[in-house]
Amino acid sequence: MHLSPDVQTALMLIMILSMPVVIIATVVGVTVGLFQALTQIQDQTLPQAIKLAAVLVVILAMGAGLSSRLLVFTVEIFDRIAAG
Repeated sequence: MHLSPDVQTALMLIMILSMPVVIIATVVGVTVGLFQALTQIQDQTLPQAIKLAAVLVVILAMGAGLSSRLLVFTVEIFDRIAAG
């Protein structure tokens, strides 16, 4: 299947913008899981709450930079649509 360059660029941008959040959630999840295994804590809500807090911190810290890249891409796409 062949995708247009704009679609390829959009998919690559989505991957790049979501990468920090996914990496942090994965690292925190593995770390909390290891901690739970070592301490034999069986609480199911603990990993979810910690991952949610970590993801929120990453979004707040990196949100401006990530959204500016998305805004630039969106303006470029709308300019191409307007140009015909």
